[in-house]
Amino acid sequence: MKRFIIFLLIGFLTLPLFCFGAVVPNDIQIITEDYYPLNFVDNGTLQGISVDLFEKILQKMGSDINRSSFKELPWSEGYNLVKTTPDTVLFTITRTPEREDEFLWAGPFFTDRDLLFTNNSFQQSTVLSIKNNA
Repeated sequence: MKRFIIFLLIGFLTLPLFCFGAVVPNDIQIITEDYYPLNFVDNGTLQGISVDLFEKILQKMGSDINRSSFKELPWSEGYNLVKTTPDTVLFTITRTPEREDEFLWAGPFFTDRDLLFTNNSFQQSTVLSIKNNA
């Protein structure tokens, strides 16, 4: 968690360097999905750390666009939309080798890893063995 916070602080401190002279089109579509705690709807308002960060980036770029114009869509719909519609942004998306050439990438906003916790008596040695015994 400490590395994540440091990464965010470095990102916010260096953000103006990357945004200088950048222009955000007014008709840009910004799409996200329900992926708690990064992006989610609470009482009708899009919330989450990725939403906060993306909104701050737009502000630093001098844009008036804010979270009220972001759209939350099901993952498959947002993913297909960003692949077929110009001036469309999708966040938060995992950067994979298969997707590398499909998009123009910005970021990363953060990095993550998946962890599995068990008690001491758990005898499975790999994720594959857990899946096979489920």
